[in-house]
Amino acid sequence: MMTTETGERREAFRISLSLDRRLSFSELGCEGHSGGELEDLSQNGVKFTADRRVDPGTSLIIRMKPDDVEREPVVARAVVVRCEELPGGRFEVACRLTGVE
Repeated sequence: MMTTETGERREAFRISLSLDRRLSFSELGCEGHSGGELEDLSQNGVKFTADRRVDPGTSLIIRMKPDDVEREPVVARAVVVRCEELPGGRFEVACRLTGVE
């Protein structure tokens, strides 16, 4: 476990992304999807903002498109560990990754 400059304890290195990184997500076993914006990504988890609340414990399929349009999207399975409302009605969703395809 490492400690960041701000004193946070992390199990894996995180990459903070300031660029607009669109992603889509859907609840496991449900049709339809929602959009979000990737905030950070590590080998163990992902954090993104979304227009709707996603309850902790919800299993998701997350699709992240690379900048290179010819490459296939990265598809990950994840479980929501935290969802907090942000100013403006958006939500910050933190997930633990359970698999990557």
